[in-house]
Amino acid sequence: SLWSEGATPVNALQAQELVEVVDGWGLPLVVVGDFNSDPRDPRPLTAPNPGLQPDTTTECQAQVESPSHMTARAECSPYWTMVRAGFRDAGPDALDPMNATWGSSALLAGPDPDRLAQAPNNPYGYTDRLDYVFTSSGIEVVESSLVSATWPTPKGLWECTDAQQVENANLAATIMGVELPRAFCLPTDHVGVRATLKSGEPAVAPQADDRPPVLFWLVILGLIAALSGVISWWAIRRSSLER
Repeated sequence: SLWSEGATPVNALQAQELVEVVDGWGLPLVVVGDFNSDPRDPRPLTAPNPGLQPDTTTECQAQVESPSHMTARAECSPYWTMVRAGFRDAGPDALDPMNATWGSSALLAGPDPDRLAQAPNNPYGYTDRLDYVFTSSGIEVVESSLVSATWPTPKGLWECTDAQQVENANLAATIMGVELPRAFCLPTDHVGVRATLKSGEPAVAPQADDRPPVLFWLVILGLIAALSGVISWWAIRRSSLER
């Protein structure tokens, strides 16, 4: 993450700007990307922080323990800034360690061996949740899941042959206690997040009623009645004259 001691993290300022820009648009929105923000940030100095996420050496207070929509400190957290602004995290649950999305090797050859020892609650070495799908009102989240989160399962992976990649893959597999007949590499160094969304039914303008208004028919009936009266009067007068 881009942050410096004694300053608000850049990503927090960017999230605040984003929220200000879209405020008042009144449109259903989907915002997707790497926000570089774990819900636990900024971290206390005593908390595990293998990804070197923003901590309290910034000008920010430490995030509360077990943060929620109601209790989280949002001023230095892009994640909680979005949530407080009314956006919904489409999931999966960002506070669940199994849904972390960052921690693989920069070589893409599986987990970073150093991270594996620091991710006791995620067997694949992912230590931070940084990637999200946020939705505004008017968008229904049907379901969400992670993509390429279970190395070394070959599905979605590719065989890598570079010597450094093979070395990293073999070391990671040894630490994880899994067999690795061949070295497999990840598509990126982040786990993907996918979501199935459903937009609300578009507003349909009421169709114009092609039927003439009631007043029109009253006028027509009045004219018919008047014409009938005139015809009747003319017939009676003619009859009296013929006598």
